[in-house]
Amino acid sequence: MSKTNFLSLGDEILKAIGVCSSIPDVLSLSQACKRLSEILAVERFWEKYLMSTMGIYSVYRLPRGSSCKDLAVHLYKLYARLQPGQKRKPAVCHYDISQGRSVTWTKIVCHRWIAVASSDDQSSELSLYGLDEGPHSVAKPLTQVSLVAPVIRGVALERGGDVIVAVELCSSFFPSIEVFSLGLCDGKLVFTRLGSRSNASHLRTAGGDWVGMSVCDNHNIPTLWNWKTGDVTRLHKKPERQGGCMSMAIKDDIVAVAYRRKMHIYRINVNEAVLICTQRYRSSYQFSSMVALPKLRSSGDKQDTPMFVLALGARGGIRVYHVPCDPGLDFEPVWTFATPRGSQLSPHKPQLSDNGTMITWLSIPGSVVSRGVHYFLSRLPVPSGITQLPVRGPKDANLTSRFYDLAAHKDIPALGLAVFGNAFGELAVYDFSTTAPDVLSKLFPRPCVPLHNRSIPQTNREVECYEPGYPFPLMSTVHDDETLFLKQAKKANEISSRTTPLSVWQSSWRYRNFRYLVTLLEVRTLYGDVVPFMHKECLDVFRVGDLFVLFDHDDAYCRVLDSTDADQICSQIEANIVPPGRTVYGGDLYIAHDSGLQMHLAERRRIPPVNRASQLRDRGGHVHASWDNVLQDFQGLDTNLGSGFRPYRASEDESDGDSELSSEDIEWE
Repeated sequence: MSKTNFLSLGDEILKAIGVCSSIPDVLSLSQACKRLSEILAVERFWEKYLMSTMGIYSVYRLPRGSSCKDLAVHLYKLYARLQPGQKRKPAVCHYDISQGRSVTWTKIVCHRWIAVASSDDQSSELSLYGLDEGPHSVAKPLTQVSLVAPVIRGVALERGGDVIVAVELCSSFFPSIEVFSLGLCDGKLVFTRLGSRSNASHLRTAGGDWVGMSVCDNHNIPTLWNWKTGDVTRLHKKPERQGGCMSMAIKDDIVAVAYRRKMHIYRINVNEAVLICTQRYRSSYQFSSMVALPKLRSSGDKQDTPMFVLALGARGGIRVYHVPCDPGLDFEPVWTFATPRGSQLSPHKPQLSDNGTMITWLSIPGSVVSRGVHYFLSRLPVPSGITQLPVRGPKDANLTSRFYDLAAHKDIPALGLAVFGNAFGELAVYDFSTTAPDVLSKLFPRPCVPLHNRSIPQTNREVECYEPGYPFPLMSTVHDDETLFLKQAKKANEISSRTTPLSVWQSSWRYRNFRYLVTLLEVRTLYGDVVPFMHKECLDVFRVGDLFVLFDHDDAYCRVLDSTDADQICSQIEANIVPPGRTVYGGDLYIAHDSGLQMHLAERRRIPPVNRASQLRDRGGHVHASWDNVLQDFQGLDTNLGSGFRPYRASEDESDGDSELSSEDIEWE
């Protein structure tokens, strides 16, 4: 029978199918019969089916005005609750998809595919794996595209049937952002390159035709780039002295930007950004994640406006806010997680699911080892003022991951996927579903990706060879700090003729620890090209993007200088005057987990004798020879968490750039 005949079945036939079949039978048939799945995608079927069974299951009321998706979810809930003795805990299936290169970014796309970027120091591959047909479908990628530099960040979104993927290529001097779409050619999925933007980094979000980033043309200012027209819109004129934006979200013409101590919401008018409102946290945070919710209309509103879900994290815990585009409304957390007193586990980079209903994060011990690292997830939101303890799981003692993602269903918290990847090329997918395979995901059609009937558009371009950026967790590269320093120091003469000669710089310990310095700046959201500018005794001055940053002998803090006049700063330093500026505290803020391969030292442990680097090499990966060196002292050994290691503790922060704000410690309910 043709598809048209199925879709034109009368109401009586649809009702008869429901009367003659039980709920388990229908769900079983939906897996076994592809033809029947076409019927199950028709909203009228679910309406007639549920109406015919209301006499049996009348205790659960059918929601009115429901879509096909809502009805299917209602049916699933109904079926799950009627099972005698059914446990509510989800079953967890997991698939291993080992890579031949370091995994540097991964994302769940449309709850059906896994986008993975695997990189070495010369190039990378962007791959797409399918999860529709169970574990066999993840064995080989559905499509791949080769890129000319390692990938460090990425975002993906579905837009009216189109699936858009943007990735950031990392290099020492010329970072760029590439945009791709998924398309069909001869019945196969392909990546199609839509555009690129050079000298752009710290990719944050994408929405519509816009891509949001924190740094563009070496300006640490939130910027929107239209990949169709090439237009670039800066959200404000001068860089924030508290640093760059930690997260962004776009919904139609509304853009939200989160900094360490405040949040801005803009409306885009053609190519101009108009500030709508500012929300202040009254505390300083180190991590942020943000997504946009559908447009909402409240009483008195003249037009629909979106609401944003904002997650903020620090060592003390995590807060989640629902942020409206109205400065007059209360800015209060809807969910709070406080790190237990005395705990050495610190919340690390909280991440929201795309629909804002789930939050995930890694809790890391106060050391560089992986033992004791846990993955947490929790459902959002809960009533304000109530602290919800997170659900821990899954825990895999053998998998430590910097790159992970979660996709969750808005109505069923147990229905979700999680994916993990690390520098050793390990990639694992977890399915948090109460059924395996997931029945509900089969009821909804895939995004209708465009067809390429004639030829596949060009996806690669010829460019000069990139050098890998820093800090960057690649097994194939160990950066030479002195070489990196010398390359960057050559740019100082373009700033001023009074810069410090290289022979003088060699007395600075940062000359030999340049990667560590860059990481200190990154974790304080001081983004941009790092150029050694001036050194005198214990004082080091670097230009970072548009700003000048001063370090002394203590790395627990740095100073963002008020002046951007290079000659004026030189005169003050030569006269033994410390230039005025705002102090940024933070110490070694999660330094071991943000500085490349230091995070993975524990994986080269001697007890048990596991070397993940050797396993990557056995898969054909490029692994630097230093990973074959014999370990010395206690490097690579699991550390007793009670051994006296002193973890970072949050302190004051006056780096916001807003003089009316006072320094406050985070107060957790």
